[in-house]
Amino acid sequence: MYYLPIDQLITKCGRQFMIDMLPSLFIEINTSSAKDKTALFDYTYNGQFLNKIPDMETYIKQGITSKQDHIREHLEDIQTIIDIFSECKDKLNIDNYDYVVFSYLGDFTVKYENQAQLGSSGKSLYLDIQAVRIALVDDMIRKQWNNYYSIFNSGIKYIAGFFLFKFGYNYLGNYFYTMKKMIGM
Repeated sequence: MYYLPIDQLITKCGRQFMIDMLPSLFIEINTSSAKDKTALFDYTYNGQFLNKIPDMETYIKQGITSKQDHIREHLEDIQTIIDIFSECKDKLNIDNYDYVVFSYLGDFTVKYENQAQLGSSGKSLYLDIQAVRIALVDDMIRKQWNNYYSIFNSGIKYIAGFFLFKFGYNYLGNYFYTMKKMIGM
C-alpha cells in the first residue's frame, strides 16, 4: 500500500478527495528558497498554467537507464499531481506567488515562475510529492479502519442480539409454557 504509485493511491481514495485536499498540502516558502532549488524542469506561466510537463518524455527517453526506473516513477508521480493541481489552482490563487515548486523529497524539481507578477511578492508555493503520498496513505488507513470497525461493531450487535433473544425466548418460552399447563389449555 505504501509503495503504490500516486495514480493508484488517488484511484483508491478518490480524485475529488485529492482535489479538495491538495491545496492544504502546499506550504508557503520564501522566493529566494525557490530560486535556489535546482530545477529539473523550469517553466514560466502568465495567467495560463501548463498542466503537462512537455519535456518529460524526451528526458525519460534520453537520460534514464533501466537501473534508474525510480526516476521515471517519481516524474510520473509529479506529473499526476500537476494534472490535479491544474484543477484546484484557483483555490490557491497562484497569481499572488512568484513560483510554484513541485519536488520529490527535494529532488526532481519542477518549477513554474509567474511572469504576470509585476513586483516580487517574496512568496512561493512548495509541494513535496511525498507529503501527498503520506496524506493518501493516511486516508486509506482511516477508511480501512472505519470499515473494520463497522464490521466488528455490527458483528458484536448481531451476536449480542442473538444471545439476548435466545435467553429471552428460553426464559419467557418456558414461563408461557408452564402458564398454559397451569391454566389447562
